[in-house]
Amino acid sequence: MRFRKYFLTGLIAIAPIGASLFVAWFLIVRVGNILGQIFQKIPTFPTLPSFVTSFLGFIAILLLIYFIGLITSNFFGRWILSRGEWVFTRLPLVKTIYTSAKELAKNLFGERTAFRKAVFIQFPRKGFYTLAFITGEPKWSLTGEREKKGINIFVPTCPNPTSGYFIIVPEDEVIHTELSVETALKIIISGGMVVPEKRVIRTTDSF
Repeated sequence: MRFRKYFLTGLIAIAPIGASLFVAWFLIVRVGNILGQIFQKIPTFPTLPSFVTSFLGFIAILLLIYFIGLITSNFFGRWILSRGEWVFTRLPLVKTIYTSAKELAKNLFGERTAFRKAVFIQFPRKGFYTLAFITGEPKWSLTGEREKKGINIFVPTCPNPTSGYFIIVPEDEVIHTELSVETALKIIISGGMVVPEKRVIRTTDSF
């Protein structure tokens, strides 16, 4: 039991470090090698270790992304970008991939996230609670015995929050929470292993 306790303690201690080193290795060696292979063809560069050329390639990619952002931040750059978008959005298969990738990039890296607020809903059935996000202000009119307002809700999957389910939930069945969007994403990505100190879901029997 003591061996198991110390082993798990050590595993918890090194897991974040190992994950960070793996991500850094992947970005430098795999992503940086895209331009690193080009550097290998430049005189004097082939004599350098492959890790060094991959690191230089990674730095070059960061600078290239920064340069593209700098160009597309002015009127002329936006005009060039719009011409490129005009072409991509008129190619049958490419149009779907491009528009989906663009929306995903805006949601993940944009200054304003598409997730407006973290909430709890009963999903996939009554009695089960899951974290979800309000994604839009316009409300739906749900007609029946009595008219209700429906809210746009995105239920992300774990551990990949970029995929999930879009559902319309009656407004009075949405459980609001004080969790920030960032904290809620951490909980989802970690599969519930990362949780806040205060863990209270204010349920109601009116559902």
